Amino acid sequence: MNIKSATDRSLLWTAIKDNLDIFFLMLGIGLICAVVGGGVFYLGFGQWGAMVFGGFFALIGGFFSVYSFIATYSSISYYYEQALLRKHDVEVDGVLTQKSVDCQLYQDYDHNRRPLGEGYNLCTTYASAAWQICSRGASHKRPLSFRRERKSAS
Repeated sequence: MNIKSATDRSLLWTAIKDNLDIFFLMLGIGLICAVVGGGVFYLGFGQWGAMVFGGFFALIGGFFSVYSFIATYSSISYYYEQALLRKHDVEVDGVLTQKSVDCQLYQDYDHNRRPLGEGYNLCTTYASAAWQICSRGASHKRPLSFRRERKSAS
C-alpha cells in the first residue's frame, strides 16, 4: 500500500533554505554571548561585578539560542503555508481600508460634584480590512473589525 505524505517536501525545503541564514546568525550570536558570559562568570567567580555581568550575558546568549529555534520554526511554518496557497492557485492578500480611534475621558465625582482623582481615557480602536481570495476567478471581500480597549491615566 502506497500512502502519500501530506507534506510537500520541495516547498518545505524552499521555506527552510530561505530561513537558514537568519537562524544561524541568531544561533551564532546566542552561542557566542553564552560562551563569553559563562567564561566571564567562571573566571571572575567571587567578584560580584564579573559574576553579575557574566551571568546576565550568558542568559542573553541562552535566550537568543532558544529563540532562534522558535522564530525559525514559526517563520518556516508561515512561508510553507504561503507557498502551499500559491501552489494551489489561492492568493490571500489583505488591505487595511479604514482605521479610527474613539477616546473618551471618564471622571469620577464625589457627592458634591468635585472630581476624584485624575480620571482615565477609554480608547477604542476600530480597523477594517478587505481581502480577496482569488481561486480560479472568484473573489470575495469581507470586512474585518476588531476592538481594543485601553485604560490610561490622564
